[in-house]
Amino acid sequence: MTLIPAPIVIFQLLSLLLGTAIEAFIFSRRLHFSPKISVQYALTLNLISTTSIWLFGLVLQALLPQQFKLYIIGYVFFGTVYNFEQVWVVQTTSLLILLSLAFWFLCLVEFKGIDILEAILLDLDGEAASELTLGQRIYEALLENNQERLSTIFIANLFSNSMILLIVLVMFVQRYT
Repeated sequence: MTLIPAPIVIFQLLSLLLGTAIEAFIFSRRLHFSPKISVQYALTLNLISTTSIWLFGLVLQALLPQQFKLYIIGYVFFGTVYNFEQVWVVQTTSLLILLSLAFWFLCLVEFKGIDILEAILLDLDGEAASELTLGQRIYEALLENNQERLSTIFIANLFSNSMILLIVLVMFVQRYT
């Protein structure tokens, strides 16, 4: 029998939907993309970052002590945190540090993800496009630093992740009060 973590899957889908809508709006306003392109970029970047976070979480979970593994398993499969009262008092600082690291990791993945996505999908202008291979375009995309795009992605992540975090906090407060 296979156990599907329905609460976390539903929450992940809802957070992707909410995050994509918020980020697409910000991309449209600040980067002057059309609404269609904004949604495509936001959805692609959110899928890339969600996949990266899940892979990072699975690797990190393998390295954690047994007590933390119980917390994660309890949350992912049952929607509750094992022995939550002790975790809240003792591990709040660790949780905040982990969330802030995850936020910066997401910003980095999305910032370089949009550059790599453009290198793969969009044709470069001029004759240099025919001379560059896909590997060279990806390498140049990794070296490129666009400050306007970086600040836009940071602001979009800040708004979308803040809304998702607010929803998570409301769910925890409702469950444990």
